[in-house]
Amino acid sequence: MRSAGQVVLAAAALASASCYATYERGVAAANARDWPAAETELWRYLRIDCVTRDPPITCKQAVVKLGEVLIEDDRPTSAARVFRLAQKLPYKKLETPEVDRALNARIADGLVTAKQRWDRFRSGVPGQCQLVARYGAPRRALQLVGISAHVDMEQFRPPAGPGEPSLLFDKTTSAGPHEVTVFAVFADPARRGFRYAVDTAHYRSCADGEKIELVFQTEGTDGSDLRFAVAAAGGKPLPHEGPLRPLPQLAGW
Repeated sequence: MRSAGQVVLAAAALASASCYATYERGVAAANARDWPAAETELWRYLRIDCVTRDPPITCKQAVVKLGEVLIEDDRPTSAARVFRLAQKLPYKKLETPEVDRALNARIADGLVTAKQRWDRFRSGVPGQCQLVARYGAPRRALQLVGISAHVDMEQFRPPAGPGEPSLLFDKTTSAGPHEVTVFAVFADPARRGFRYAVDTAHYRSCADGEKIELVFQTEGTDGSDLRFAVAAAGGKPLPHEGPLRPLPQLAGW
């Protein structure tokens, strides 16, 4: 007869094996070029086994594979967000350094490919327009640890200065479709050691001579439900179709 401790350990081992099987199914679906099945299984593995302070290296492998799946499925903007996620997550250093370097090389290659495909999609519109993005601080006592923005996968950091930044960027760029993503990390003074990440993307097109103004306002009653609400003026919103098909799983990651 097994003890309660043995039962718990057996259940944990079974759950771990089940999660790894999910990862293997995701890889197998990707190898078979079944992109919807690969995306579903890889996300399932990431959400079950990788939401932890110290995820295993297989989590990084799964994120990288997911980004590559999204590239092949012609969703470059979602792929870039996933590759950037792979860069941010902390992982156990259980494998050889060569394994980690190989994954980092795949991330770098994936980001280059994603940008090339996105630039090709949005090219061909004559003229230039202006993009301006601002940041609105949360309405409760959270401290901003860091914030950055990407415009068409090119990174911008707000100008240095005292206090929290209000201007994220002011950029003259080509007319046509644009993707703006903002990623921020907050600390809660009342909960020492806790960090909350907020990530969002906004898609908008502009014509020659137009100006788009965006305000990314942080909302939420506490750190667990922080989110960005985006107020936009100028330009036109882009439909979430084709390369801009949404990646809803990122909203809850």
